[in-house]
Amino acid sequence: MAAPTPQVRGAVTGVMLQDGFQTLLACSLGLTLAVSEKSVQIGAIDGGDPIVTTTMLNILYETKAAQCLQMWEDWVVIAAYDPHALTLLQSMINTPQTITVILPDDTSLTAYAYLKRNEFAPLVKGTMPEVTMTWVITNYDPVHCIEAGPVLTLGAGSCSPC
Repeated sequence: MAAPTPQVRGAVTGVMLQDGFQTLLACSLGLTLAVSEKSVQIGAIDGGDPIVTTTMLNILYETKAAQCLQMWEDWVVIAAYDPHALTLLQSMINTPQTITVILPDDTSLTAYAYLKRNEFAPLVKGTMPEVTMTWVITNYDPVHCIEAGPVLTLGAGSCSPC
């Protein structure tokens, strides 16, 4: 039985994002949607729970294997909103479309999705009204009826300090 071989970490390349400002959302059914992003969260990439592969032949350890598929968890955007956007926000619920998150260095991540939920924060004196939009990433192209994961388009890398 061979033991795992230790690895040496390589040098880090590239430029790290230094600030989350200005991250934006574009959705194909509402390119001029009257919301102003305050927070954008790209959901986790999840490989799922391990598959337990332990059998009565194991001697010392329980064993596991990775699943074959990946899942993108929901993307969540918190935004200020214009009340005139409510009709469009409602019409986009459960409607397949594409959404794009644009990062500060102009890198974009585009996915097939639908708007699952619009949750409106309480309207309170002294606070800006907000809506929390929850987007389900479907990984499914509804036009061509095929599996299609998010697409990363690298930006110019112009993420310098303000």
